[in-house]
Parts: sequence; C-alpha cells; structure tokens
Amino acid sequence: MTTPRIVLAVLLALALVQSCAKEPHTPSQNQAAPMTDPCKDALTRFANQDWLTWDGLPTCSLDDVKATFPALSDANGRARIGTKPVTTEFKTLPLDGFKKPIKVWYRGSDVIMLEVEYPAVEDPAAAFSALGEPAAKLDYHQRTVLYAASAHVYPKRGLAVLFNPDQSAVIRIYLFAATELDEYQKTLHHPTAPARRLPRR
Repeated sequence: MTTPRIVLAVLLALALVQSCAKEPHTPSQNQAAPMTDPCKDALTRFANQDWLTWDGLPTCSLDDVKATFPALSDANGRARIGTKPVTTEFKTLPLDGFKKPIKVWYRGSDVIMLEVEYPAVEDPAAAFSALGEPAAKLDYHQRTVLYAASAHVYPKRGLAVLFNPDQSAVIRIYLFAATELDEYQKTLHHPTAPARRLPRR
C-alpha cells in the first residue's frame, strides 16, 4: 500500500472513532426495565407514615415484612375482627417514629392489615380532609367507650382513620388492600373492642 493510501486509511479510522464517541448510548428496546417490589415500596411508605398517598396494601407475606423489618415479633396473638367475625392472628412490630408497636394482622401467611396506634398527626381533621369525604363514618369502641361515626373509611385507598369524637386526635389507622366498603366491614372493621389474647409463643 502506498503512503497516500495509508494516510487515507488512518484518517478514515480516526473519523469513525470520533463519530462513535459522539453517539449517545441508548438502551436497547429489548432491555428489561428495573424490577420493582410493590410490597417493599408500600412498606417503605408505611414506615415513612405517608398516609395521604397511601393507595392500598399490595400482596405481602409475613416473610416480606420480616425481610423489610427484621424486628417483627416471633410471638403472635389472636382476635376476632369484622362484623362477621373472623379469627385473625397478629404480630407486633416496633418501629422508630411510632409511639406503639405496629400490629401486623395476617391470615395464613398473607398480611391483610397494618394497624397503627396513636399515630403522630398534626391537626388531623385538616390533614385528612385532603382525602375528601370518606365512603363511610362507622361506629367503633375505644376500650368500652362508643365513638359514634368516628371511623372514617376510605376503602378504595385501603385506609381507615379512627378519630376521637371531636377529631382532635387519631386513635388508630388501619391500612389494608383496596376493597369495597362492605368487604371491609365484614372482614376487617372492629365495631366492638376485640377481646385480644395475650401473644403466645
């Protein structure tokens, strides 16, 4: 090969290298999107007490909860809940930022509800008004005292907020899978104070 041809080949090679360097990298259309874990995402939002953006508890097992929150108790208790009472087990979970341990309610290995007692909510009536009118305001008992129409239920959000009578404080928050109001009442609502047994090992 003559010298001019060698020079031309070198120049073409350099031009090709520079062209490739300037082309932005675009992911292949066949490249899989990063996998997300709906249960872990929901539990993270729960731990952050992000009540107003809550949109329902996805499918979660006790193992999922334990993997995210290793402090989940090995002991468990039982109670009959729902207007058509179903015996349901629960475990307790101490978490930073919560006044009392969380109750993790489950049937079989499936987590069906998370219960928060005395959550820290400033001006609760105003805070939860952002959710709009609840689907129902149900009665419930706080120990032996009836709180009429004080359980504000948002079944499509998987959320129930139990106020004191003047709505100056939140007594409990229940978080569950998005459902219909009737199903919530039958399977999850506590119209009377459930006779909870002591945790057993």
